[in-house]
Amino acid sequence: MNEKDEWIIEKYKQEEKMMILLFSQWCINQGADPDKVYRQAYPYQETNPLLKEVLPETVPAKESARSRLKHYLMLYPLSVMMIWLLS
Repeated sequence: MNEKDEWIIEKYKQEEKMMILLFSQWCINQGADPDKVYRQAYPYQETNPLLKEVLPETVPAKESARSRLKHYLMLYPLSVMMIWLLS
C-alpha cells in the first residue's frame, strides 16, 4: 500500500469516527441511548466498536452547545446530511 492509499484510509477512519460521535451526541441530546438506537437500526449486527469508543467523548445534553455541533458539522460536510436527516 502506498502513502496516498494510507492517507485516504486514515481520513476515512477519522471521518467515520466523527460521524459516530455526532450520532451519539445527537442521541443523547434527544434523550435516547446511542447503543439502543444503533441496535434497533441494525438488529443483526454487533454494536459498532467505534460507538463504544466515542461514548466517553460525549457530554450531557445540557452541556452540549448547538454551536459546538455546528463547528463539527462545518468540519465534516458529510455529517451535515446525516444530522439533518436524523433531526
